[in-house]
Amino acid sequence: METPVTRNNILASNLYFITVGLGVINIFLDRAEFNNAKTLVVTFIGIGINVGISILIRKNYAWVKWVLLVLIIIGFIGMVLTVFPTLFDTGVIIGLITIAIFVLQTIAAILLFIKPIIRVTE
Repeated sequence: METPVTRNNILASNLYFITVGLGVINIFLDRAEFNNAKTLVVTFIGIGINVGISILIRKNYAWVKWVLLVLIIIGFIGMVLTVFPTLFDTGVIIGLITIAIFVLQTIAAILLFIKPIIRVTE
């Protein structure tokens, strides 16, 4: 269900679009993504899902924040178990971008749960 757009939604959507851009930069820095066609397809599907989430955040669908919360919890568990131990093996810049993506997505999710002060129409 679509509800009126708030500044929190716009900011969260912008942050999520920034994470998509950082993810694309990460792809080009990590040459291993281009070695396997399946990996490349899965990567671009993930980018498409993130763009879709960004658009749904911008339109202020109420259920998106709950889906985003579940995805962040799953992502955090996955990062702690698999990614953090080998995070900087592929390169320091790639590791820092990965951490930045996770932090920005978490901030975007928190913004969606904060009660908005002013409603904005787009």
